[in-house]
Amino acid sequence: MKTILIAGNRPEIGKLFELLLWQPNLKFVSAKKFSQCLDLSLRTNPNLIIVEGNPDHLTEAHQTIVSLKGSSQTSDIPVFITRHENTAKELLEGMKPLIEGVIPEPFNPKEIKNLAEKYI
Repeated sequence: MKTILIAGNRPEIGKLFELLLWQPNLKFVSAKKFSQCLDLSLRTNPNLIIVEGNPDHLTEAHQTIVSLKGSSQTSDIPVFITRHENTAKELLEGMKPLIEGVIPEPFNPKEIKNLAEKYI
C-alpha cells in the first residue's frame, strides 16, 4: 500500500487531496502540526509528502522541509508544498532546492492527479 503524508494546520487541505486522489491501494496520513511531520514520516514511510504553504506558517513549513531533507531516512521522499493564493512566489524560492514542486491554490484536480501518478 502506498502512503501520502499531508502536513499542515488546515485539515480541509488533507481531505481535499484525499477526495481527489482516492484509490483502494492508497493511504492518507495527516500531521496536523508541522512538528509531527518528521516523526510521522519515520513511522509511516510515505511515498509522497505534501506540506501546506500557508503564508502565516511558512517558516514552520520551511523548517519541516529542512528536517525531512536532513534526515537520512526521509531525504529521498518527494516533497511538495502548496502555495496559498496570498503567498508571494518569491517566498518559496528558497525552498526550491529542497522540494520537487509547488502546488498552487486554487487546486487543479487534474494537476494533482498527474502529480500523484508520477510520484506514487
